[in-house]
Amino acid sequence: MKKLRLIIISFIFMFTCTLNIKAKELDVYLFHSDTCPHCAEEREYLESIKNEQELNIHYFEVSKFPSSTDKVRKGLKIDNSYVPITIIG
Repeated sequence: MKKLRLIIISFIFMFTCTLNIKAKELDVYLFHSDTCPHCAEEREYLESIKNEQELNIHYFEVSKFPSSTDKVRKGLKIDNSYVPITIIG
């Protein structure tokens, strides 16, 4: 009886380990500038994988709204003001 239980538990464990488990949506924070060509490339790339990877993208334009982006930077503990800056998670 114990061997049967062990076999069943082993089978369940092996079956659950092989399941393809998807993660929940992932938050991505992108600090960018409209005049930065690297930022434009990164925005384009993130938009292209957004649905495939289930990304929740938050864009922060640093040159237009410096006071609001400063609050977010402090909350995320970002020390510099360079762009692009991408925070994942």
